[in-house]
Amino acid sequence: MDGLKLSQDYYVYTPKKSAVYPITESDWNRIKKMLGNVIVPKKVYSFFSSLCFGITASSIFSFISFITIEKIPNWIIPTNISIGISSLILAIILLILDEQQKDIIKISSHFIIEEMESIESKFEE
Repeated sequence: MDGLKLSQDYYVYTPKKSAVYPITESDWNRIKKMLGNVIVPKKVYSFFSSLCFGITASSIFSFISFITIEKIPNWIIPTNISIGISSLILAIILLILDEQQKDIIKISSHFIIEEMESIESKFEE
């Protein structure tokens, strides 16, 4: 510890040596471009899917309450059923789209990791 005076007994930790990969500028730019093309998950499909499931549940509960009412216009129950079924179908479609989006993101990040591993394989440890 040259030039370092401490008034108390402290341990001074020195940094550990770590390895550095000297990669070419073209490899670095290719990785930056790949990272720029990664799709950020936005959870839009998941949000609207939850909203549609909520509409379906509301439709089911209103259908149950409409059955107990005697004097109700004839169009309300079929409309309620069609809204419930269509929102359920839309919710399922949106869930499928959300899962597909997650798979695309996993695939694109997997390609970047493969590219980085191929660059690492060029160097010896």
